[in-house]
Amino acid sequence: MNITRRDAVKLGAGVFGTASALGLAAAQKVNQQVKGSYNFEAGFTDASFGTKICEQWIAATSLDVMWGDASAVDNGARKAFENAGADTHFDIAQPIDAVGDAQPSVVTSTVTDWMFGEAMDQVEAGEFGDGKVIEANIDNGGAYLGSFSSKVPEDVQKKIVEYTEQVKAGTLISDADVDAIKATL
Repeated sequence: MNITRRDAVKLGAGVFGTASALGLAAAQKVNQQVKGSYNFEAGFTDASFGTKICEQWIAATSLDVMWGDASAVDNGARKAFENAGADTHFDIAQPIDAVGDAQPSVVTSTVTDWMFGEAMDQVEAGEFGDGKVIEANIDNGGAYLGSFSSKVPEDVQKKIVEYTEQVKAGTLISDADVDAIKATL
């Protein structure tokens, strides 16, 4: 099964497992039927918990998309997705571009560039420190979507690029949208 237009952006037509009210608010801008869940009971190191909680969500809520928090728990969740069917259960990985045969449920990744190059440039120039912050964000290339798997059709990829531009412009969602989502989690 390929991801269809109805599944665009956060890709979930059903339940969206996420640690982020912001991510869920963005998904609901595209499809108001998207629902979200999160659970940090296991911390970040227990892959078996990730498998178990994801299996429970799949059984109880028809979870079909996961956007995790770059931890061992996510690795366990991907295992549950693969067991449930990598053609119908999709993962947005992070912090590296994880699309490939070794990760059949991964359809794209949120990639983080920790800006080490900029930090080293500042060190060499004698400008590092003194409370100066080096920020990695979508505007400076410090955070971006990685490659897409072949499960994501070209028209959906283009739509995601359009939504990304709206995120950069600050027009996709408002603080009120995020606050409304937080109130439901």
